[in-house]
Amino acid sequence: MLNILRKITIGLLSCMLAIISLGTTPVLSAGEYVANNAVQSEEVMNIYVDGTLATKIPYEGLIFLGGSFTQVQIEGFEPEQRSNFAIIDTHNRKILPGTPSFDNRVEAIEIGEDVIVVGGTFRTVSGVSRPYIVVLDRSTYAVSPSQIEVNAPVFALSRYDKTLFVGGHFTVIQGQTRPYLASLDLNTKAVNRFNPAPNNAVYSLSVDKTELYVGGSFTQIAGATRSYSASFRLPSGDLTDWTLSTGVPVYRLLKEGAEIKPILFTDVAIEIDQIESIAQPSAPTTVALPLIPSVTPSFGVLASDLMVNTKELGFQIPSLGEVLTFAIRIFFVIAGLAALFYMLIGAFAWITSGGDKDSVSAAREKIQAAVIGLIMIVAVLAIVWTLEQVIFNRRICLGVSCPLTIPSLLVPTK
Repeated sequence: MLNILRKITIGLLSCMLAIISLGTTPVLSAGEYVANNAVQSEEVMNIYVDGTLATKIPYEGLIFLGGSFTQVQIEGFEPEQRSNFAIIDTHNRKILPGTPSFDNRVEAIEIGEDVIVVGGTFRTVSGVSRPYIVVLDRSTYAVSPSQIEVNAPVFALSRYDKTLFVGGHFTVIQGQTRPYLASLDLNTKAVNRFNPAPNNAVYSLSVDKTELYVGGSFTQIAGATRSYSASFRLPSGDLTDWTLSTGVPVYRLLKEGAEIKPILFTDVAIEIDQIESIAQPSAPTTVALPLIPSVTPSFGVLASDLMVNTKELGFQIPSLGEVLTFAIRIFFVIAGLAALFYMLIGAFAWITSGGDKDSVSAAREKIQAAVIGLIMIVAVLAIVWTLEQVIFNRRICLGVSCPLTIPSLLVPTK
């Protein structure tokens, strides 16, 4: 009997650890804007390229560089050959070897859980035909067999959970008509139904929490007038009222003080502690677009005077979906703890029964009830996880393995 109780206790503790870890999983995915993962360093490391830089993504101690260059140099070291793409190891202060080479300019880089997606005007990557967009293995940086097909250059990439947003000059992606802006399932590479159909090119995409900010040369998007900039709520895809009054096409979105506006840079050095962008302007009418950073707007900047400035507040105000997701997960944690506590009471009653049959029977019933309760909790979690990950493919989430999906009555115009 003691061996049985020992095995049950070990199994229950394993279940509880799984439930607790599930309840404490961050709501935000790794697709959150990379400035949140910016490398913090007391030193300044200058990095130079012999051409122009279009994008710079700091992520987990690495900096991914894309642009139009053939050499990269860390100050104090010899320059190294790299074709339009490079990865800098900031901890060891070195340029990683074995990265793929691109035959033309890299415009955008987005990092997923298992893959890296790169867009630009290139047509081949390390000798493999991958026009305008390529999927790389995140661990080896090799070209993935998985392919995304577009008919024109890609200038912007951004990720929301398992959804990849793609912007550029294209009108067809994966064989489906999606003018200038599309979203894909990052796992299957299937095109989603999101189709706002802007009337001209998209050059900038930034996801901030539950907002997708879009910049480009369009004047119409999702059937509404939006001159050069717009935003959509996520995951519903509803067009919001937000826009910038720029009067000119938006190629990147840059936060400067209390404003969001397009800015061009001419500096060619990266300062890690500042995580500022580098770029060299070019004629907006050519394919080589102005190189300016894609910076996520914050709610305190974009909203009216009645909106709470979350930077001054000191923390991000959770959305209704985040609150409900937390409530669902904490419910499972409390239920699991209650079942474990009830089992411990039964075990204690068994130990102190003194061999009395009625006391032993009552203790057994408590333990059995606790075990059945834990089995029910695990069963419910397994069913919900299967629905979210397999059946609904994370398009509908119930708050267990991904944030709760709150349905919207409004759907973007197809």
